[in-house]
Amino acid sequence: MMYNNKKPAYSTGEKQNPKYVGAPYNFVKLPEKVITKYDSSDSMPAHNLISDELLSGEIEYTVTPETDIFIGGADGKSFYRSDSGRLAIPGSSFRGLMRNNVQILGQCSIGDDVDDYRLMYRVVAGSKNSSGKLKKHYENILGVKSKPIKSSSVSICENVKAGYLCKEADGYVIYGTDNSQKDADNRNYYYIRCDNLKKFCPDELKDSRGNTIITDVSTPGYIPFSAEISYNTEGNKVVTVGKPGVYSKKGFLVGSGPMKNKDPQKTKKALYIVPEINMDIAVNVDKKSIESFKRDYEMKKNTLGATCKGADKEKFKEYFKLPEKEMKPVFYIEYHGVVYFGFTPYLRIFYTHSIADGLPEGHKKTGKDEEPLWDYAKSMFGFSNQKVSYKSRVYFTDAEYEGTENTKNYKYVLGEPKPSSYHDYIVQKTEGEIKTYNDDGFMIRGYKQYWLRDTPVQSEDNAGDNVSSTIPALCSNKGVFKGKIRFKNLYPDELGLLLCAADMGENYSYNIGKGKPYGLGRIKVNITSLKTFDNSRMYSTDSFCFDPVKTHTAEEISEYKNKFEKILDASDENVNVKGKNKKKNADFRVMKDTTKLPPVEKIRYMDIGNKEYQNREAPLPLPAAVVRSDTDNSSASDNKDNGQNNMFGNFVIKTRGKKQR
Repeated sequence: MMYNNKKPAYSTGEKQNPKYVGAPYNFVKLPEKVITKYDSSDSMPAHNLISDELLSGEIEYTVTPETDIFIGGADGKSFYRSDSGRLAIPGSSFRGLMRNNVQILGQCSIGDDVDDYRLMYRVVAGSKNSSGKLKKHYENILGVKSKPIKSSSVSICENVKAGYLCKEADGYVIYGTDNSQKDADNRNYYYIRCDNLKKFCPDELKDSRGNTIITDVSTPGYIPFSAEISYNTEGNKVVTVGKPGVYSKKGFLVGSGPMKNKDPQKTKKALYIVPEINMDIAVNVDKKSIESFKRDYEMKKNTLGATCKGADKEKFKEYFKLPEKEMKPVFYIEYHGVVYFGFTPYLRIFYTHSIADGLPEGHKKTGKDEEPLWDYAKSMFGFSNQKVSYKSRVYFTDAEYEGTENTKNYKYVLGEPKPSSYHDYIVQKTEGEIKTYNDDGFMIRGYKQYWLRDTPVQSEDNAGDNVSSTIPALCSNKGVFKGKIRFKNLYPDELGLLLCAADMGENYSYNIGKGKPYGLGRIKVNITSLKTFDNSRMYSTDSFCFDPVKTHTAEEISEYKNKFEKILDASDENVNVKGKNKKKNADFRVMKDTTKLPPVEKIRYMDIGNKEYQNREAPLPLPAAVVRSDTDNSSASDNKDNGQNNMFGNFVIKTRGKKQR
């Protein structure tokens, strides 16, 4: 989960609450039962089939920005423009929005869409918002022990080893160190306090590029580093450290990163010496671990070195990146056949379960080695894997802008909500142990959706240039975007669903583009025209027709929507034991209903400076609880019914086709 590391400086009247638990997004539950439209790819309509049952034609629509909006072009800094040079919403972006809406409204499966991998985590000592079981599991794997040193103590990871990570032709390998060298705690690397290093090392140390290294983690200019050194020991302790070639033993000095504390005396002051490489000891790292490490790095790299600028920020990122040609000192553990590794002894390790393990049973059939569940989304928007493929039957043009091109700059710290925040991404009970990805039977919460706002949050006054992004948003109420959706060989209920996804009704809006967490990109979509081809007029042998297109009335558009609604009404998901319809897609409708916008103080990011995030004890409240004006959403009681019946709740979905800008 993204959060602010300083007190918010919003100009929208958002207030601080020491018990606040919330976010600018929430989750739409997954249906227990998926509606499948077709049994197999063979039963789906051919694209060249001519049939009176199937509909082909065009939907014209307008997009009215209700708040300022920005969708980046090729450079990401200016608004996207179509081939004609006009401002536009890319067809790929609108397609992504419509597919997501179809997936939710059509009770589709996300088994093939979840980006499935094992998340990594680290539990820092003293963390209040971590699960007790999670912390115990983490400390058992690392062998964390507390050792007294003079008037304080230091944590030692007894099971962690040091080595050297190298990229070989067949993958990554960790080579060991000279095992004859061990410190007082029987580790194959040495722990040194920063203040002691000054006694051992009279010389300034430099990196491979000749730059002087700052070794004191409490110094503002400190950057994580590894530097080749020489050193001497007496017994099992390091006594001298210097430049390469000065002393008898070889190795690397490693400073893995600052761990700041308000009390300077408690600031992390640890450095490590990794003895020279021993290539007789080799541990192969499996490809899945490497891929998970890469994903984890990509998720957190933009937060690395947040207080640094320019080249220093890049050095910060480089330290935690996998080596390509060079060799890097590394820390690792072999545990139950899995190699955990990282660039600090307090490693990030894998959860027991992958993300997809938390899917409801009805969503778990995937297309990796068999045909997928042919629901509305896959059959209408297309699907492809190694065994089967089916081309999309809907096509989207760029929606070009007609109006005045006035812009306004916004400045935010942008980031992506992270599924590692298990308080939010996993279904939690009101009382008892918080569930994590280590727990059997955990459930993910569903589709992530951002809340709508009446007005965007103004620029953050505390958003520094080195961590913030400036968004030159197009001002609302100055014009509209006009686009088209072309469709081919849809059944009436499929067309009805597509129409519902585009326009749910007068009081419903969506959001698109950058800055959604802060209220940018709220849009209203209106269908202005529906046209279909009349096959009897196109292919009649009795006459020649110059206009085989039928333009539909508003009543006929509603009839198509009703055809889909009847199928939805009949699904087991929406009928209770008394035969009465339940509320369909209730979470989604609540979050897109412009008459039920939640108070702005309930949909901001939690603040790290005021320890709202660290001290949280409750999961994210349900959408209905957030919009209730009479409910304090900091209370865990909002989740009193959040078992399987009320939500599986939202998740990370793989992007299909072009990335939304």
